[in-house]
Amino acid sequence: MTGRQRAAFFRLLARAADRKGVPPAAREAWRRAVIREAVPASGGSLRAVGTGADCDRLMAAVARLAEDHRAAMRWGTAEGRRLAAMAEACARQCFEIARAVPSLAGRWAPGPVPYLRGVLAQAGWRDALHAEDGDWWLDLDLPRLEKLFRMLDTHRRRLLRRVPCPLREETPEGARVPMRRAFAIRARYVLTLRALVRTEAPAAEAAPPPIRVREAEAR
Repeated sequence: MTGRQRAAFFRLLARAADRKGVPPAAREAWRRAVIREAVPASGGSLRAVGTGADCDRLMAAVARLAEDHRAAMRWGTAEGRRLAAMAEACARQCFEIARAVPSLAGRWAPGPVPYLRGVLAQAGWRDALHAEDGDWWLDLDLPRLEKLFRMLDTHRRRLLRRVPCPLREETPEGARVPMRRAFAIRARYVLTLRALVRTEAPAAEAAPPPIRVREAEAR
């Protein structure tokens, strides 16, 4: 866990101990038991708790003990929010890459959420189509969110193989580095000036291109 996560954990833990009436002399053993129950692989040591799903589970458990329902909801949905952010970033990257493919440049919606709604409709997950933008993922469980990201990432890699001109990846610092095939949530694909002259086409909002679900699941 990061220093910020550890600080948040101890603040919630102190409130939880007060709520549960845990005496000071018993708090260390109680803390280890709480950590072990939430993250069994940690053996009760906070040093063995990771920054991802392990941290989410531990913080959600402590928030429930502290009766902090807002924090419990926030930490309980953290993994879903993370997968949703990855899916949105991957959809955005697909749009950026598709601009470099003349046959696809006009078929993509100008943003990740409209495209994601099309993918959800194709996958038959219409229960997630009625949420507000930004909350589209709330009606999807974690297995479906993970499957959605895998499908999008498979499609992103397929698009990269079809790019006929040089692409660069723009880092958060603004530098442009050679394009990578591995997914990075902050990556933005940009066309070189030479490529823009060759491939730029007007974007038109349309249904997203079909994704081969079975092939994506196999990956």
